[in-house]
Amino acid sequence: MTRVFEIGPVFRAEDSNTNRHCCEFVGMDFEMEIKQHYHEVLEVLGDALVTVFDNINKHCAKELAAVGAQYPFQPLKYRPLGQTLVIPFAEAVRMLKEDGMQMGEFDDFTYVAHQTHTLRVVSVLRASVLLPRSSLFS
Repeated sequence: MTRVFEIGPVFRAEDSNTNRHCCEFVGMDFEMEIKQHYHEVLEVLGDALVTVFDNINKHCAKELAAVGAQYPFQPLKYRPLGQTLVIPFAEAVRMLKEDGMQMGEFDDFTYVAHQTHTLRVVSVLRASVLLPRSSLFS
């Protein structure tokens, strides 16, 4: 078996009393064989999320409308199946530095320190989300 998937409830027992942690949620876990590069995992995960989004849009229009009536939102824009955007770590670091983030070449993207810069860079990419991967950084 080269891929195993599971969707099920997750209950956290550790101290997670912050605004960034859920004690209970439904999680998706998967294990897979990597044949050549870890980007294979990103592509499988991207396609799984696209499938979820497509099915929510297809089968939950009434529920989306009800949520939208109380909490207006823009429809989610995402790349089609098979076109997962993969930004290599070095490229992400370069983008954050260009946005003014002070960081080393191998620093972690910590939540608090990088959140503003990461969101700003992602918002710039938002307009490019539907472009093929090769045209984004050519």
